[in-house]
Amino acid sequence: PIFEGGRIRANIALQTAAQQELLAAYEGVVLQAFQDVEDALVAFSHEQASRDQLEDAVRANRRAAELARSLYAQGLTDFLTVLVAEQSVFTSQDTLAQTQRDVALELVALYKAVGGGWEAASGSGSS
Repeated sequence: PIFEGGRIRANIALQTAAQQELLAAYEGVVLQAFQDVEDALVAFSHEQASRDQLEDAVRANRRAAELARSLYAQGLTDFLTVLVAEQSVFTSQDTLAQTQRDVALELVALYKAVGGGWEAASGSGSS
């Protein structure tokens, strides 16, 4: 081993460099995983906020439709106003359904990003 011409040291340096390369690749994968989880959390949170706003819009449109029907029954407005109000209810309900689907899809994306193994809290209130 004395007269190896530095082969042992060169081999050690080569193995150290290979180890550092693998470590850098691993760190990159871990950072990407964290980024994926963060992106999924942000998207899920955004969709939940959109859903909450649309639920409020559906309630408001339902109240407006009830008011329009009441005014029509009293002879204070025409039936077109009732139809427009009901169309707004249906449109907002459709948009809400699409957003609820998007919330579910974002939850699946989040679940995949964290690798599974957890359960979403149920809205039933049974704790």
